[in-house]
Parts: sequence; structure tokens; C-alpha cells
Amino acid sequence: MRAMSAARREPPAWRLRRADDVQVARLARGANLPELVARLLVQRGQGEPAAAARHLDAALASLHDPALLPGLGEASERLARAVRDGETILVHGDYDVDGVCGTALLVELFRLLGARAVPYIPNRLSDGYSFGAHSVAEAVAREARLVVSVDNGTSAAATIAELAARGIDTIVTDHHEPPHGGALPVAAALVNPKLATSRYPFRELCGSGVAFKLAWGVCQAQSGARRVREDLRAFLTDAMAFVALATVCDVVPLIDENRVLARHGLRALESTRRAGLRALLARCELSGRTLCAEDVAFKIGPRLNAAGRLGSASRALELLTARDEGRAP
Repeated sequence: MRAMSAARREPPAWRLRRADDVQVARLARGANLPELVARLLVQRGQGEPAAAARHLDAALASLHDPALLPGLGEASERLARAVRDGETILVHGDYDVDGVCGTALLVELFRLLGARAVPYIPNRLSDGYSFGAHSVAEAVAREARLVVSVDNGTSAAATIAELAARGIDTIVTDHHEPPHGGALPVAAALVNPKLATSRYPFRELCGSGVAFKLAWGVCQAQSGARRVREDLRAFLTDAMAFVALATVCDVVPLIDENRVLARHGLRALESTRRAGLRALLARCELSGRTLCAEDVAFKIGPRLNAAGRLGSASRALELLTARDEGRAP
């Protein structure tokens, strides 16, 4: 027993990724970087000067065109019709930080565009994960004509078929792998960078990241151009705070677009005027500070996740969308 206890106390052995010294020296000279920074970049697969510059700059201009996502065009067209015809849109999220943040983002955009959008987050204890009979019941009760999923739905072929049988269309936005050997849902649009047919340059967006790309595409369609009109541009910039929270908490790799969205989203979070987020930062003793991923992962994220783990994440969603300074704390 003593031997087993001693073995348990032994620290794990570190396995350090090696970097080629010649490549490190070449990158340090070519990009004018300290040797330590160059070594870290090489270890992380950013050994070429151009790739290293993109990684360090993390510029908004390096985000990929949302139109490259599968189903984006069809989703934008269906949403435009829903807004034009005054249809109720049910935004069907999930109870973790990723699902709640993406739900808040899309609900707020649709309402900004003049749509009647209502959120729905399943109860972890009574409903379980993703779509089910509860989803159909909620859509029918809300008289929704369109359901938009966030962070789920790629495997929900049966439930989405049931919604269709009741005259309710579904747009799926998701980042999970499609079911192996299973049928994909017959939906108005499937927006997921991991579909077999996808040619999107980056597979590792979180669910809120995919929702953000849909929001961007919708804003382009509403603006009639790739350049988004000023009010919608302001919304997207502000909404990156939601994406940063989700990107860090869903533990997707902080490379490519995720690094860009996290970096600029943290800046948006620092300066947010949203009452709920400001109250949350104050509770975490983070007001007025330069934020980092560690703050999100260990202070903000667990508080948002707690609501969903105890049952209903509706309180977390209410906080994220709160506008009333008196209601948010």
C-alpha cells in the first residue's frame, strides 16, 4: 500500500516537444524574434516567418470568409424570409458556455434585425443533450416557424424530421463531427465546418464561433455587400466577447481563427457596455483589467457553467443578455 501511495504522489513526467535548432535560428533571424519566442513558435507548428507573423498578429483581416461555410447561403436566405414575414425564430442552444453564448449572440442579432426571436436552452437534468421531444414541444408552444440550433443538431435527424412534419424548418449550426454511418438531418441548412462536403479552411471553431460566422453572413446579406453596414459591424465587434468566452471554455485550439476571435473578443469583453457582462466581471474582480484566457477559463467560465450543471442554464443566458443595471448583479 505504501508503494502504491508513493507511486500516486510521483509527478507526471513532462514530454517536451523538440524544435529543430536550425529552423529556430532561421525564424529568429527572419522574423527578428527572440530565440525563445522563435523556439516556442516552431514547437507549435508556426515555424515559417509568414505563419509566425499571422499567429502573432492575430488580425481580424485573417478571418475566413463566412460564405465558405457549407449551408451559409441557404441559412441566410431562410433567415431573411423569417425576418421579412415576421416568423417566430426559436434559437435552440445548449447548457454549456459555448451553447449559451452562441444562443445569446443569435437571439440579440435577430432581434436587432426586427425578428421575433425566442431562446430555448434544454434542461440538463430533465431534457438531456441536444434535440429531443422537448424541442418539438417548445417549438410548437412558441408557434415557431423556424428553429436555429447552436452547438448541436448535426445528429438530430429524427427530431428535425418531426419538426419538418409539423411545418417547422430547422437551420443547424454546429461544430461536432457528423454521425459515422448515420443520416444527416434534412434541414433548411446545415452549417458545420466538419461536414464531409465542407471546404472551409478551418475545422476547429467552437459552436459560438460557427454561430458568429452565420451572424456575419446574415449581416452581409442584410447590408447587400461583403462590407457590413456600420450598426451591424458594431454589433459583430461587440458580440466577439461572447465568442471569446465560448472559445476558451470549449477548449478548442487557440490557433488560426480561434486565436483571432479570442484575442479581439477579450478586448471586446474588457470594454463591454453590457450590464450582465459588466456585473459578471465585477463579481470575478476583473473589472478594469487586461483579460487573458486564464481569467475566462478559471473565473468567468465556471460561473456561467454552474447554472447549466445544476439544471437550467436560463439564468446564465438571462445574465448574458441583461440590459438593466439593476437586474444584472
